[in-house]
Order: sequence, then structure tokens, then C-alpha cells
Amino acid sequence: MNLFGLFLSVFLLSSAFPEDVYPFRDALIIVDPRMASAVVNDDYFVNRKDAWDKNKPHHIHTFFRRTFELSKHPIKGRLFITADDYFVLFINGKYVLEGPTTGYPFAYPYYEFDVTSYLIEGKNTLSVHTYYRGLVNRVTVSGDNRSGLIMLLIIETDGGNEVVIKSDKDWKCLPVEAYLPSNTIGYRTQFLENIDMRKYPHRWVEVDYDDSSWMTPAVRDCDYKFVKHDIKPISVVPVYPSYHKVLGDGLHFYDFGREIVGYTRIKVKGEKGKKIVVYHGEELDENGRVRWKMRANCDYREEVILSGEDEVIPFFEYRAFRYVEVENAPENIELWVEERHYPFDAGKHYFQSSDENLTKIWNICVNGVKLCSQEGFLDCPSREKAQYLGDTVIISRSHLWLTADTSLTRKSLFDFCVSSKIEPGLTAVAPSGFIQEFAEYSLQYPLMLWEYYRHSGDKEFLKCALDKCVFGLLEYFEKFECENGLLNNTGPKPILIDWPKNLRDNFDYDSGLNKPNSVVNAFYYGAITTTLKILNELGLSNEKLRGKAEKIFQSYQEVFLDRDKKLYRDVLGSSHYSLHSNALPLYFGLVQDDEVKRSIFGFIESKGLSCGVYIASYVIEACFKEGNPELGWKLLTNDTEFSWKEMLRSGATACLEVWKPEMKTNMSWCHAWSSSPLYLIFEYVAGLKPAMPGWKKLEISPAQLGSLPNITLLKTFPDGTNCTVSIKDNVYTYEVPATMEYVLNYNGIHKVVVRKK
Repeated sequence: MNLFGLFLSVFLLSSAFPEDVYPFRDALIIVDPRMASAVVNDDYFVNRKDAWDKNKPHHIHTFFRRTFELSKHPIKGRLFITADDYFVLFINGKYVLEGPTTGYPFAYPYYEFDVTSYLIEGKNTLSVHTYYRGLVNRVTVSGDNRSGLIMLLIIETDGGNEVVIKSDKDWKCLPVEAYLPSNTIGYRTQFLENIDMRKYPHRWVEVDYDDSSWMTPAVRDCDYKFVKHDIKPISVVPVYPSYHKVLGDGLHFYDFGREIVGYTRIKVKGEKGKKIVVYHGEELDENGRVRWKMRANCDYREEVILSGEDEVIPFFEYRAFRYVEVENAPENIELWVEERHYPFDAGKHYFQSSDENLTKIWNICVNGVKLCSQEGFLDCPSREKAQYLGDTVIISRSHLWLTADTSLTRKSLFDFCVSSKIEPGLTAVAPSGFIQEFAEYSLQYPLMLWEYYRHSGDKEFLKCALDKCVFGLLEYFEKFECENGLLNNTGPKPILIDWPKNLRDNFDYDSGLNKPNSVVNAFYYGAITTTLKILNELGLSNEKLRGKAEKIFQSYQEVFLDRDKKLYRDVLGSSHYSLHSNALPLYFGLVQDDEVKRSIFGFIESKGLSCGVYIASYVIEACFKEGNPELGWKLLTNDTEFSWKEMLRSGATACLEVWKPEMKTNMSWCHAWSSSPLYLIFEYVAGLKPAMPGWKKLEISPAQLGSLPNITLLKTFPDGTNCTVSIKDNVYTYEVPATMEYVLNYNGIHKVVVRKK
């Protein structure tokens, strides 16, 4: 029986989700003539793997220009713009913005942007670089032959006159041939950029550039449904190397001092036809040279043929790296990186501890979150550039705590919600050119939604996501239940447990196929109980769903609990007890027996973090939540090879994909699913919690811990106010905004002082 049908009509009129709009009036989609005859497809609805066809258009760079006159001073300029796959916009030679954020064609994002400050009285030029990747991967929905630019610029001038500039056949177009045919890197994530600068139109963004020989663009029909998200364009800022050394004749070495993500820029003038080679890498090899054949399947070796002019080499795709080498360079060369990420105000958070390692752990987690927050929350900005739901649950939570900015989390929740149009049980990666699935990832959607609500107080979005996504998600998994309510299997969705496989603590995986599994059923129970929490917050109830939760709770004990060992087995009939099969029921409230709970705490202490960094977040938080904060703190700060200190010993400058490189052959050096120390410290060690959604009221409830190192911490709230926390000599001092209500919930041994400021 449908458990949720009675509620599906409750929120159908909600406008919390971005609505399908068409802001472009009569503007046309203009495209590179090379794409004019390409037939669009919707293969992303059915692709179960990377099904890239090399014979279809790919790696298409195109320049568009439009020059116009303003006879009067511009008062206001409103721009509506998007492109497929990507655009970079310049106005009168100045960089303005790039995008769009990722999306499916049936919910395709556009930007509305104020460009008033870029416009002048007299001659103006719009210059747009578009790129159609044409690959079938996890980065964007490409390979569907949808490409081109659509924009509308509405200008108000002195006297109230309106000037409208739109994409149409009045534009000029140049199919760019400077970006040469190349191999792909990562998981067909992007093409290498071997560039022939002799074919590049230098200074093409400038107003007076002569584009008279350029072509008229082709146009194509619009089959998109456009949506506008309340998000900001990507931030792009120049960052210069912290170290530069000439290693030999024409060989330059650069170190940025930390992991960085962005576009490398090389200002150079050399002999026409001279070829330079550019290497990027996240680490050095045994000879101290850049390891450009990166662990993460990215072979960052690219060749550039110089034109003989003064030029800045325009790498278009971003890379993740720390080191750069330039080989065969001319005498005078300047190199920097245009670092890019979602806007990230470093002034909104602060952390310092007398424990130097704790401060370093905090810093690598912050850098990882910043660099993995792009148009979405990426697993890593190198190998896949993919927004995985399991990763996003952790990264978005860290981002919310650090920035008090809920916009990117909301957009990510929307992305996964609309993936239900492709796969009712949600895809593991969204948006994506093909369908990838993991059962536990889908089941974490309600957890991420609830965390968003805690920080935002956005009840309308909560309602809408419940209706459009969560009910359908639970209906999907209901099909795979046994009579006792447990999931017997998860259909086409594989069960991940943890990743990589060698960090599953020998979970009895193979014998668990097509029979109840403790890990996925813990996540299933967590999804249901979180949904009940959401319903309660909205003043609703669902007795059938509540009854289902109670049934699963009882069945979980009967099937998985070994009452002699007081531990939970991995799968039905198994004699193996993993860290995962015990920490997850503890986390989700499936352990109510005090003796069993004590047994599990002892088991966790003996195991340590013998798991991946992903599940480690659940293990540690389970200890904090369920009454053993000392164990949670011990795990968070442990010094074994399964620790964040091990990342520091490995030389990490951003949090890693695994504890150390030896644990995963294709490890990325920037993977923010290991950033959980940030929110664990904020919420449990410092004890800051939203007592009311949206931080309308503050709860102060630090964990009852013994001696701690000195800590100073700053947390900013959505209204711009902030709270400082000082832990010094085990005295906790809180300075809270004068206008904020708070409740103190602490009966531990340490002194707590709360002051209004």
C-alpha cells in the first residue's frame, strides 16, 4: 500500500523550488556552425555508463562578439545569460562572470546579473567564450549535442529609454581552432589543453578588435526548461606562487604552498612556433620534480605553441594541483593561477588551538571544503569533478557551518531532487551525463535536507522537497522490503558500505547479497525517522510511516543483534561484526539497550577508525550523540594511521580522500568528504546548535569532556552576527549577539560563562 499518497497533494502549489521560466524574450540560442546539424539526444535518461561516442562533436570552443552603441549614459543594465556547456563573459574587455552552474536540460540554470558598472556611453562590446565538452561524464550533462549561448541584456539609459541586446544573428562568431585535439584525463572528465597560440585571436575581447571576418552564428531551437537559482557566480581571484625557482635552461618550477584549484595563466613572449610544456601536479616525485602523472588519473602534461607575440596562455578548464613546471620557456615568463570556487568569506569563521595539530587539521579541512565547493559540492576537483550525494551530505554540512551561506546546499538538494525524474530512487551523482547509483547515498537525502533546514529555517523548501522527493524516495525502497520491513536488497542500486573496499573493516559483503544488510537498513531506518522528524516539524503525522519505523526497529534487533556478544552482525546469518555494522545503528538510534551500547563503545574503541573517512564521520558523531563524547574526541584526535594526523604526516594541505596515499592507488589530494572535524568541533566540542531552525535561537551544550587544549573559535550566523567561543584552561566562554536568545544546556564539570556582546 502507498504509505505517502495522502500527503502528496499537500504541497503541490509550493513555490519554494525554482520555477520553470523563460526570461530571454525573443532571444535565440546561437551556436557554433560546427554544431548546426548536430541532433540533440536525451541519452542521459538511460545511460548506465560512460557511453561517449568519439564520432560526435566534442571539444568545441567558440567565441561570440556583439558590439553596440549607447547614445546616452547607462543607468541600469540587467543581464540574463546561460550557455551549454559553459561560458565566460567579458564586457568592454573586462571579465564579468562565468557559468552556468550545472543542471539538466529540463531544469537548466541561468544567471540574472547586474552589469551596470561595466557599461559605458558610446561603443560597447560583449565577448563570450563558450565551450561544449561533448563528453559523457559526471561533470555536466554533455554529449547530448546541446550547445550554444542565449542571453538578454536590458539597459536603461538617461531619460528612461530602454535598449535591448539579445543573442541573435546580429552577433559575430568564431569557431576556435587553437585548442587542439587532445586526450582526456580523469574519468573522461576533461580534455587536455594543448594550445596553438598562432591560431588564437589575441585581444579578441577588446572593444576595437576587428571581427569583420568572423562568421554569422547558427541558431537552434530551444528545448530547455530554465530555472533561476538563488546562488552566486563562481569567485575567480588571482593567486601567485609562494616559491619560484629556475631549475635549468628554460625550466621553471613553481610551488603555490598548498592545494589550489583554478586556471593557470602564463604571460610569455617567445619565438613563433616555439613549444613549451606545462606540467601540473599535487605532489613531487622522488627527484623533487612535479609528479604530473597524478594518482588521481590526471596526466597533467600539456603543450603550448607560442605565437611570437606578447600573450597570456588561456587555459580554459580548471585543474587541481599545488606545483607547476614549465619546460623550454623563454627568458621572461610570469605565472599565476586564477583560483576559483564558490564565494567563500574566510572572515566568517576562525579557529585556533594550543594543539598545533588540531589547528592544522582544521585548516586542511577548510581548504578542502573551499576548493570542493564549485558549481556544486564536488567529490574532488580533479579526477571526477562530480557531485556525489554521499560526499555532498558531509561537504555541505561543513560549508553551512563555515559560511552561514545556505544557497549552494539548497541548489544541491534541488539537483538531487530533480534526478528523480530520471531515477525515482535518486541518482548518486547529479547532474550527470549518465546514471550512477548507490543505495546509501539516496537514503541520506533526508539527512541533508534536515541539516539544511536546521541552518536555514526554510520551511517552504522543506515542504516542497518532502513532496517532490522524499516520499517518492521511500516508496522506491519500500519495493525491496521483506515481510519484516527490512530491505532484502536494493534493486539496481549497489550498496557501497564504505570506500575504498579495503576500508570496509572486512565487512561480510559477498554473503550479504540479496539478504538483509545491517548498514543499508540502518540508513533506511535513518531516512524514515528523519522524514518523521520533518513531518512533525511541519505539523503533520503519518501513522503508517511511524509504524514502519517501529517494525524496522524490532526486526533490526531480531535479525542483526547477537545477544550474546551484544554486537550487531554484518548481514543475516553472518558471524562477522564490523565497525560499520555497529557504529551506524548506534548513530541512527537503533541501540536502546544500555548493555549493548556499552559493548559497542568498547568495540569501537578497540577498532578505532578502521574505516574510510566517509563512515568515520558517522562513527565519531555516534559517540558524541549517544553518550560517550570522550571516545568521540579520542577518535577525532587519534594518532594512528587512520587519522587526520596521518593526513598531516603525508603532507596534506587539503583534506584527503583516504587517510594516506598508500590506502588508495588513485587517491585525490583534495576530497572534502573527510571534512567532518569542522562540524564535529563546532557542534559537539564547542557545543553550538540552532535551538530554533535558522539560528533564531542558540543552544549552548558542549560535550562533557575532560581536559581540552585551548581553543578559540568564531561562528557566524545567517543574519551576519556571530558568536565567539573560548576554551581556556577548561573554562568555556561564549560571547553571543546581544539580540540572540540562547539556552544553556550543560551540567558538566567545567565552568561555562555566557556574555552578550
